[in-house]
Amino acid sequence: MTTSPDSLTRSKITVRTIREMKGQHVRIVSVTAYDYPTARLADEAGVDLILVGDSLGMVVLGYESTIPVTLSEMAHHLKAVLRAQPRALVVADLPFLSFQTSPEDAVRNSGRLMKRGAEAVKLEGGKRMLPQIEAILAADIPVLGHLGLTPQSVHQFGGYRVQGRDRAGADALRSDAIALRVLRGRPGGRAARAGPRDHRGAQDPHDRYRGRHALRRSGARAPRPDRIELRKGCPVREALRRGGGYDPERDLGFSRGRAGRTVSLRRGELCRGAGETRNEAVRIVTRGADLRALSRRARQSGMTVGFVPTMGYLHDGHLALIRRARSEHHRLAVSVFVNPLQFGPKEDFARYPRDEVRDVRLCRDAGCDWFFLPRVRSLYPPGFRTTVAPGPLADLWEGAARPGHFRGVTTVVLKLLNLVEPDTLYLGQKDIQQARIVQGMVRDLDLSTRVTVCPTVRERDGLALSSRNAYLSPAERARATGMIRAMREGRALVRSGTHDARAILSRVRQTLRRKARPDAVDYLALVDPATLEPISRLDRAGGFLIAAIRIGKTRLIDNLFLKPPIRRAGSQ
Repeated sequence: MTTSPDSLTRSKITVRTIREMKGQHVRIVSVTAYDYPTARLADEAGVDLILVGDSLGMVVLGYESTIPVTLSEMAHHLKAVLRAQPRALVVADLPFLSFQTSPEDAVRNSGRLMKRGAEAVKLEGGKRMLPQIEAILAADIPVLGHLGLTPQSVHQFGGYRVQGRDRAGADALRSDAIALRVLRGRPGGRAARAGPRDHRGAQDPHDRYRGRHALRRSGARAPRPDRIELRKGCPVREALRRGGGYDPERDLGFSRGRAGRTVSLRRGELCRGAGETRNEAVRIVTRGADLRALSRRARQSGMTVGFVPTMGYLHDGHLALIRRARSEHHRLAVSVFVNPLQFGPKEDFARYPRDEVRDVRLCRDAGCDWFFLPRVRSLYPPGFRTTVAPGPLADLWEGAARPGHFRGVTTVVLKLLNLVEPDTLYLGQKDIQQARIVQGMVRDLDLSTRVTVCPTVRERDGLALSSRNAYLSPAERARATGMIRAMREGRALVRSGTHDARAILSRVRQTLRRKARPDAVDYLALVDPATLEPISRLDRAGGFLIAAIRIGKTRLIDNLFLKPPIRRAGSQ
């Protein structure tokens, strides 16, 4: 017996109904709702699917993006929508970091939403989320895939970007859609309508399940709106019937947002937690004012605050800074912000590697308290014009190769210091010129923050850790180690008694050309350890051997501190 299209739209809509509608080419109407009145109006207008979207973070909660939305907040708004007793299929979004971390987390958090009354869940991502999707389906939970415009990737893409506009992007989306089987549930399964078991925890008698007409308990509060009140929503219903309707998920006029709640990853769960230990929770903050408030509250309580600024895609070098800061302070803030001001017009801002999900997990495991994830427009709002002039050192070496780079660095660091107000700022020695310029800015502007420069962290073969190492092919990666080999040749020469800069640089340059075969050498110099001015001879203070080379399309920098051995009196 064939089901007619008309019969599909009269009874409770289930996952099976949606599948049949799709198979018979019946139009499926979906609307996003976050509360009882909107869900009631949408359902009466005849929509087939109601999505409780994580865009409620921006539309209802005033966040800057969907990133801070927690599972608890999703469950709260899901419950409000379910009070409308909709005949439409109710789908709940899985918020940021509730499914990306592992298939087990995806199943556990999907189950939490299903137990709160959801009839299916939705998650963002293509083929890379297949393990999570398969695990959710194996648990008999219907799941929808979300492709094209993925708000949870706002930081990865540098803003809200519609994907698939070029040929390669369209092919990738098509491949993802084929792989996901966008809507699928247990064969023959039926999404259950909310019933008595779903509302045992009702706060008020009037919240209880009402399967019969006029069911009312004594002592109940104000009843739901009667038909006269509901007719006031006719303009909304008419707009929905005309097609399109209002979907807050499409509204990009976001508010300025506020800080996220505490995100707990204990036992794989993401929720606002109470009583977590320091290593089990990290608070994701997206607004600078809220980060400043957290820092001030901690310092007023007698705590000290450490701060590690990064551009993300964290590696062991970053983690060494984080662990050092963690060991020396009561509270630790880590920022992840790819700063557009320090990139030139032909540099790699757009393709700079980003992975916020991995970053927040690494920070949590390293003991971070506050994970600051600002958007570009929050640090550089419309009309922003003031920058920091870093002084003459910014015109040397990196500054000469990348004009304006240190103006961007000092501007963003000063803004971050004003927001975090830390006791100590931690930087890595690999970017020694950046560290010296920031130290000079802190000194010249009488900032109260202390700057600590930590040793460079290297791979086992000596290559300095850098996020840009990800650009290197295996062959280029092998050549890249030639830079540190050449520098170590210079150090060996100094230890043998050579102090002349020209002789040291000549040996290093020869080894560099032989071992690394660089496509270009931006600079190679022996400089004063404090001022980074070129020196002609090493003295007791020593000096930094600094270099920047290009291998393929990747630019690598490194440095090594050289110091003459101390000669005992009377030794030859």
